[in-house]
Amino acid sequence: MDSFTAAKILKDENPEHYQALKEYPVVFHYRRGDHHRRYERRTIEEDGRNEYLRINYAPPFQGPSLLSPAHAARFYPAFAAFEKILAREDMTYRVRLNDGDLVIFNNRR
Repeated sequence: MDSFTAAKILKDENPEHYQALKEYPVVFHYRRGDHHRRYERRTIEEDGRNEYLRINYAPPFQGPSLLSPAHAARFYPAFAAFEKILAREDMTYRVRLNDGDLVIFNNRR
């Protein structure tokens, strides 16, 4: 999936949803044994020139929301719209790998 392209589509299709994903932070956490990491990140981060710096999207690592009910009412429909875009067939790249094939990608761009 290409989250930068998905963010652009969301911005074009629903600027209010796009803005909500820029405004409200998501809690991410990872716990294994004594090791625990916790971060708060906005789903879409821009660099100040309206260019993408980072997309923070990892539902398996999302923690409990700290959003107020009013903010959650804006955030969750926006997040669901972003997920629907990511799930579109044309947003998925599939390739069958053979023994010995190697895939390298820039997860942060």
